[in-house]
Amino acid sequence: MFERIPPNIKKDNRAEEMVNRHLRNLFLGKKYYSMHSQSLASHPTVMEGEADFVIITDFGIFCLEVKGGTVRRSRGEWEYSGAKKGSRSPFDQASEATYPIIEALGKANQSKRNKFVIGWGVVFPDIVFDDKDPGWDDAHICDKRQFPHKFENYLVNLGEYWHRRLQETKNIRIHSKPDSADIQWAVRTIRPNIAHFSLIELEESKNELIILEDRLRVYLDQIVGSSACRSVISGIAGTGKTVLIREAAERVPDNETILMLCFNATLARDLRHLFRYRANVTAIHFADLKRKIAESAEVSGGNLDDESLQYAVMEADAKERLEKYDWLLFDEAQDFVNAENWEAFKYLSKGGVEKEKFILAFDGKAQGLVYDNFDEPFFNQIKSSCDFPLQLERNYRNPNNIARKAALLIGEPEEKIEVARDFFALPKLVVTEPDHNDILSKVSEDIKQLISLGVEEGDITVLTFKKREDSSLFGKKVLGGLGLKDLKRELSSDGSLFNSITWSTVASFKGLENHYILLIEGENFNRRGEWWRSQLYVALTRAKTDFRYYGKVDDECWKELTDAS
Repeated sequence: MFERIPPNIKKDNRAEEMVNRHLRNLFLGKKYYSMHSQSLASHPTVMEGEADFVIITDFGIFCLEVKGGTVRRSRGEWEYSGAKKGSRSPFDQASEATYPIIEALGKANQSKRNKFVIGWGVVFPDIVFDDKDPGWDDAHICDKRQFPHKFENYLVNLGEYWHRRLQETKNIRIHSKPDSADIQWAVRTIRPNIAHFSLIELEESKNELIILEDRLRVYLDQIVGSSACRSVISGIAGTGKTVLIREAAERVPDNETILMLCFNATLARDLRHLFRYRANVTAIHFADLKRKIAESAEVSGGNLDDESLQYAVMEADAKERLEKYDWLLFDEAQDFVNAENWEAFKYLSKGGVEKEKFILAFDGKAQGLVYDNFDEPFFNQIKSSCDFPLQLERNYRNPNNIARKAALLIGEPEEKIEVARDFFALPKLVVTEPDHNDILSKVSEDIKQLISLGVEEGDITVLTFKKREDSSLFGKKVLGGLGLKDLKRELSSDGSLFNSITWSTVASFKGLENHYILLIEGENFNRRGEWWRSQLYVALTRAKTDFRYYGKVDDECWKELTDAS
């Protein structure tokens, strides 16, 4: 398919908007690029008469001129939809637009430039254009007989024409077909200010939809439709545990109540926002639940440990003040569920111990070390006795190479790593001095660049290894010239988390995700410490599109990332 730069045209030109829209669905399975003229405006070598689109493929680079409405030629003059007549031909406009592109590519790298045939064409989406002239060939023309249904065929034929023309006029046959790296080089050369392809990557990442496998659909149908459901979902980060928990909640009928419980307060707020229209869903974090139970039991202090939690639950139940639910859905259960408090949780089920319905989702590997609460014997026991145990192996969240690096970081064997996504990205290092001002200035520069390329503010999250109050981000309201939101404290006016640039500690962001993750303040990273590696693992696996670490080339954190390869 074509990655369009920009994805949407901010210009009142119906014909160009139509062409841009239809390019998106061409050559499915391929990775090509199209640039609209407005995206080329900043290029120093592009002249005033640039073509409307530059198409970059592995079979050539083509400048396309688009002329909507009526087009007439009479006595050497051209008239477009009743506009003032002129002598400038759309064929000349398209042809002349190739010159600065040929020059720019040749200057940058002649051997790479020689892999591409460079040509031009003209698109008349509204009319049949059958005028003949020695200045153009039928292969140059795409009119309403071809657009939009045969637009892909037109581009293929245009490529074949220019390859044939190159051989006939210059006796040159291109044998070395450009690969994806050559294509990206051409895009960067034509439009140099796309430094990291961030907007392209974001668009591609967002459009790579992950659909539940059939076996997971069957699993959800089984558990939600059961009279008694005791289910445990286990898997490392990104394997879809939270997705399945949410999907299960969506399938539960509105007349059945759900307790959706997690350890992380920020995750609980996100779940409340996601299910804000479902009155039967109570999304809460563990500390808040304990406070509610303490109030219902009239226990003083409200700070319950595992032993007093059981007592408080029994007291609240005896007083008939304990709120009970049809379903218990626990996410990140390794952080707060153990053998002792599980006995207390059973009282929260309307079905009791005989017909209880629960799903526990947990990761007993690296994420279990973040809060160091993981009760492995308990989870092994409950897995062996539950009705629907499910082990998830495939990473659905992270770009291919980031998922692999994360798995290697926690000692997963290479041959056992399963990744669902084809989208490719590597962790990036942004070199800084060990000075907070320098780190934040680098982060600010990157944020400004990402925003200038069209990335939304809500797609960016900055994570810190430090405690919240010790971070250089603490108390800051602006970063990169834009508002900065502390996820621990601030909610948007509509209750959502991600509609501005956000920051959090790594631990507080566990269970959440975003497209761009910028990790800072790892100068005290200890490669021999399991807790540190688990923190890095969590940070790395939050990224859906891009991960950047801000530190020194030789610091321990970056060494750990590079060694996980």
